[in-house]
Amino acid sequence: MNSPDEIAALKGIDFTEIFNSVSDLPRNARPYSGVILDILASRGNILKLAATDDTHFYKDYDTCRSYIIAEAEECTKSSIMRALKEGKYYSTQGPLIYTEFNDGRLTVDCPDTPVEEIVYYTDCAWNSHRADIGHGITHGEFIPNGIERFVRAEVKDCEGRYAWSQYIYINNC
Repeated sequence: MNSPDEIAALKGIDFTEIFNSVSDLPRNARPYSGVILDILASRGNILKLAATDDTHFYKDYDTCRSYIIAEAEECTKSSIMRALKEGKYYSTQGPLIYTEFNDGRLTVDCPDTPVEEIVYYTDCAWNSHRADIGHGITHGEFIPNGIERFVRAEVKDCEGRYAWSQYIYINNC
């Protein structure tokens, strides 16, 4: 298992996995790395996030669970790679999300796939509104308290499938 210091020492990283299906049960029990990545981000080492299958065994539990939705201008390799390098994508297991940071607030919209939770992760220990929780949520908003350097959103639908936004820079991060 890598520590934040070991990861921070690595150079030339384009992406890192926030979720890896093959690292889930029954082969392993650590598919999610959001906590360690948030620690890195709080130290100023913000990485682009990807959720992937990284399929090794081609069994039901590690195939077609996680993928990337890229905001590419065209359906070409060069356009898709450009979108990935620019962080113009999000990762999902099903929920479709649209995020925007504008006028000091993060909005998360899920009009096509209503969700049960939208959770907002930052480098700040406390905020009076950290999550939207309910049934059939299609819109959520997060207003930073003024000291956060970043925010990212995770959503979960009624089937337990997640989607993860990229880190969004707030204050000179």
